[in-house]
Amino acid sequence: MDKETLKNYADLKYEIHRIEKRIEKLQKNMVHDSVTGSNPEFPYQHMSIPIEGIDADRIEKLSSILHKRKEKAELQRLEIEEFIADIPDCRTRMIFEDRYVHDKSWLSISRKWGSRNESYARMIHDRYLDKINMPRCL
Repeated sequence: MDKETLKNYADLKYEIHRIEKRIEKLQKNMVHDSVTGSNPEFPYQHMSIPIEGIDADRIEKLSSILHKRKEKAELQRLEIEEFIADIPDCRTRMIFEDRYVHDKSWLSISRKWGSRNESYARMIHDRYLDKINMPRCL
């Protein structure tokens, strides 16, 4: 686990949401076209007939790509969740969760713990990273 991966948690959530929306939109996509034909009965007039359907090959390829991207993002998100869940100290774990999972500012996290100093939560965060020999996040 590195600091960039932790910072990307909120972006991963957003990316997963966007991919899900694209997959939904893709499944609703219809292809429209028209063909020419004639009436089946006399007077056999030439006419244009509108048709619609799905471009199954295109949709399947795009859907496969999107599902792979979503799976990759979900695996990265799960790694971050597991890292946070494995933090033994309750306060430190909740600070990491608030910072990365709930995307809160250092000030709001510090206030939650009863401190007016913005650096309170960041110091707990940085001490834990130092303890496990991980580079600090800003």
